Amino acid sequence: MAKKHNQIMNFFTLISALLFLEFGLSSCQKVISVDLNQSSPQIVIEGLVNDQGGIDSVVINMTGDYFTPSLYFQPITNAMVIISDNVGDSDTLKEAAVNGTYYSLSPAGVPGRTYSLKVVTNGKEYDAVSSMPQKVEIDSFYAQLSTGLFGESGYDFYVMFKDPPEPGDYYRIIPHVNSIPEDSISGGRGGIFITDDEFTNGRQSYL
Repeated sequence: MAKKHNQIMNFFTLISALLFLEFGLSSCQKVISVDLNQSSPQIVIEGLVNDQGGIDSVVINMTGDYFTPSLYFQPITNAMVIISDNVGDSDTLKEAAVNGTYYSLSPAGVPGRTYSLKVVTNGKEYDAVSSMPQKVEIDSFYAQLSTGLFGESGYDFYVMFKDPPEPGDYYRIIPHVNSIPEDSISGGRGGIFITDDEFTNGRQSYL
């Protein structure tokens, strides 16, 4: 009986210890109120210059309100948008039927050149400068059969390339299926991949 009594006492000691711990944890709780101040809408400018011979474009709109989330962002119309490069070429973009979108049909961008963007709207001027890096050629591409956690099978796709010796390179790979960009490829890696050369600078790399 004494042994049983000790077990019961130990059990109640454990319960009381847990209750004390729970009380201690609950007494540390504190309600934190985050003050998300409302701010005036800000202009957002997104520019694209590529070397594929496609349409260079600039999209201009305003930010939305955190307290009234929406998929609609007010476009900026009737803006003056100019893209120029460091060899003297310049083009004033035309506004598309989609408000807030401006496009150029000028020749494709050239790797190694520096491009400047100038936007004038509502009496304010916005400027940006960016250089188009040299192309990094793909060495090889292969697929490897893989099996998922639930037994489903598919393929992992890998792109091999040699990173240039200069640091600061960034890479983006967008998979396509039948010429259509895919956010998810069943059984494969899928999605849009963005990475840099922080740990692979100057080395053979893959995505």
